[in-house]
Amino acid sequence: MLQRIQSVFLTLALVLQGLIFVFPFAKVADAQGNETLLTCADFPLILFQLLTFTFTLVTIFFYKNRKRQILFCNINIWLLIAYVLVLYWQAYGLSQAAAAMQFKLGMIIPWLAAILIYLAKRGIAKDEALVKSLDRLR
Repeated sequence: MLQRIQSVFLTLALVLQGLIFVFPFAKVADAQGNETLLTCADFPLILFQLLTFTFTLVTIFFYKNRKRQILFCNINIWLLIAYVLVLYWQAYGLSQAAAAMQFKLGMIIPWLAAILIYLAKRGIAKDEALVKSLDRLR
């Protein structure tokens, strides 16, 4: 049942997670005025991103096993939160040496993806509750 609303939410989260590679997450300016855009090019960031991207993709195709879908959604949300914390940690470390730092769109995208995955998890839980209630009626 790929036409469920939670599949749409998961697909939108997948697209957003793909856009993380496109948009920088911060702009750092040093004392001389040289500006540098920070992207997700470091190995730990790429590993986190590929892991969350894979979890979201796999979660879409577990539509017959709703309990596993809920588990994967929970894991994915925590991975995205860890990813954002690593981004903030890297940006904070770089801001110590920089004169100015400005966060960009790439810092918001993981939060939006986590919200979409949470909405999908709620829809999956509602489907599971509906199936359990219908099983009791039989």
